Amino acid sequence: MDDKDSLINGLRAPSQRLIKIFIGGSTASPIQVQQQMLERLSSFFAKALQEDAYLEGIHGVLRFPEDEMDVWEVLIYWMFCRNLPKSLVAAEDCFNSCKFTNGTQNLPLAVRCWTTGDKYGIGDFQDAIMLPILRRLHKMQVDHFEGRFEEPYHIGLRHAAFDLQFIQLAFERTSPGSVMRDLLVDWMVFHVYGIEKEGYLTPQPLPLDHALEGLELLDGTGVLPAMLAKKKEYDEEGESALCWRYKLDLDDDPRWLSFFVAFDAGFDCTCICATCPS
Repeated sequence: MDDKDSLINGLRAPSQRLIKIFIGGSTASPIQVQQQMLERLSSFFAKALQEDAYLEGIHGVLRFPEDEMDVWEVLIYWMFCRNLPKSLVAAEDCFNSCKFTNGTQNLPLAVRCWTTGDKYGIGDFQDAIMLPILRRLHKMQVDHFEGRFEEPYHIGLRHAAFDLQFIQLAFERTSPGSVMRDLLVDWMVFHVYGIEKEGYLTPQPLPLDHALEGLELLDGTGVLPAMLAKKKEYDEEGESALCWRYKLDLDDDPRWLSFFVAFDAGFDCTCICATCPS
């Protein structure tokens, strides 16, 4: 019996339980999800729901008082639909190219979703979230170099969608060595030190004056020391020190593979947004 048959037979079984999930401090009715679906989501849930080992498994109840409902709404939607809801991924945010259809419009929510996936070992969900983050950062970078600027200014980048609080949030919720941190440090170094177009890299020895505005928000988060260390690596090794690169064309970059944690075929022109035309 293959995995597919095993799943279907399990879902048909009269003993299939619905697990009650309580999120945050809400007094609302719990979300109910089939036990087998949760167990297949990650080893965290498979272990927690062992009926002879833990209270969660015995009673069929999971409580996550520190989690956020809007994150779980995205996670549950992804669990059932295997794509992302339009509230997170905006179809109209594109360069008239389906490859950019999935750039996220809500970076703080996206990073909270990614870190929740990290917390529970849901690598496929992390990668599904990472792709629109990468596309959004790429779009912002191309806008910057092409002169498509918006107000207000942020770290010398005229992008209303980019907020230093997103960087702060990401570092507060991740640990050193996280691919999310690696991505954001590389991306920040590119802009703060004036590393520009591929093949024409002209880094400055010190941060650009206009790029320093607002960076005090990141004091104590670990961002600034990580940037200095990455800049030193760049000075010694060149662009090979950076996983992020500048590229002007609108295609997904194969070098983004280093930011995925579960699979290596996560980006092509296939739209994963619920609102995208096929």
